[in-house]
Amino acid sequence: MVTIECWKDVHPALVTLPVDWDHPISYGILYAKEPDADVTHFIETVKKVQEKNM
Repeated sequence: MVTIECWKDVHPALVTLPVDWDHPISYGILYAKEPDADVTHFIETVKKVQEKNM
């Protein structure tokens, strides 16, 4: 996950990677390693929308 600099010490599992993008802030979705069915469905829907918009 790409995060903004101020999040670099929020949680040891989050990694901040510097990038040179035209976006003012990066974004992401955090969820459990073994999400329930509703979260899995949501993530799959987000992936489909993202692929459609690329």
